[in-house]
Amino acid sequence: MIKWQSAYKLQWADFQGVPDSVTEASALSSIIVSYTYIPLNGRYNFYTNAMFEKSRSFYLPDYVTDSTLNHEQTHFDIAAIYAEMLSRILNSRNFEKSTVRVESGRIFDSLTSELADEQKRYDFETRWGTRYQQQVSWERKIHKALVNYKMK
Repeated sequence: MIKWQSAYKLQWADFQGVPDSVTEASALSSIIVSYTYIPLNGRYNFYTNAMFEKSRSFYLPDYVTDSTLNHEQTHFDIAAIYAEMLSRILNSRNFEKSTVRVESGRIFDSLTSELADEQKRYDFETRWGTRYQQQVSWERKIHKALVNYKMK
């Protein structure tokens, strides 16, 4: 697993999974967003992560380029933005001990559903990274969001 960090960029060596025999993808990034919390001074502190799963991510060497790798990096960056959004939302709330798990779980489920939709929109609009202008537009949009969230 690789925890998202602004200074680290994915490399093809990070994609260690094996594609299934019917895949149409030239590369696939398996990325998860997770959270945990601890009680502190009558409140809960939430910690979130975007993680790249090396063993479930793969690429087909004969069908990828550096642009493909940039496309996959942007998927990881999008997940990191949503992890940061989740952290800010959860840490802005006052949860009761009896409901913290259920209430934070609902927020998590809602935000990760939005993340899944955003990832699909990104692939659709860029045609999986093959539409150069749209890819550049998304990369700029995501870079701007990373800067706005002070993640870059």
